[in-house]
Amino acid sequence: NFAACYPSQILDGDSFNLKVEQNTNSDLLIAGATDVNVGEERPIALTFRHATHRLVVKFTSKDSSLVTESIETRCTAYATGQFHLTSGTFTQGDTKETYTATGSQVAFLLLPQSTQDVTLEVRIGDVSNRWTLATLDPQFQTIEQGKELTVNFTIQNGEISFSGMTIEGWGDQGTIDDEIIV
Repeated sequence: NFAACYPSQILDGDSFNLKVEQNTNSDLLIAGATDVNVGEERPIALTFRHATHRLVVKFTSKDSSLVTESIETRCTAYATGQFHLTSGTFTQGDTKETYTATGSQVAFLLLPQSTQDVTLEVRIGDVSNRWTLATLDPQFQTIEQGKELTVNFTIQNGEISFSGMTIEGWGDQGTIDDEIIV
């Protein structure tokens, strides 16, 4: 089997541990195993996909006195786990982290997990609300690899209200051409 990931990881057998951070190095791309015969000279196509999930939180203000750039969003979620490269599976760890971002639209990289385990806390001035993703929309039960969940909030009359969420594929993964001789 031939599998790959980018950026490169230190393997223990076919596995590696990952702690997701909020930077470009945590945006792990992974390509599942493909059967290859030693000495074979045919090209092998590896399909890379995001191993993480992208959570986007957007705010719409209907209050002209509100500066949306001052909205603080905190996301608490499981941040560690182990990827099994040849099977393409993921085992969730037991460590949670809280990430903070400010602005009218923010994004967080998350590992696959239950929406019950992901908490959003939004603060603007003296107003603060806290939800799990599962309570916002019970239809979405898990956040998956290679997808993007967008959560929309509306701020009006000093209140923060949930106005919907969508989940879709996370953009075009692109292509890479290279040569490896086994």
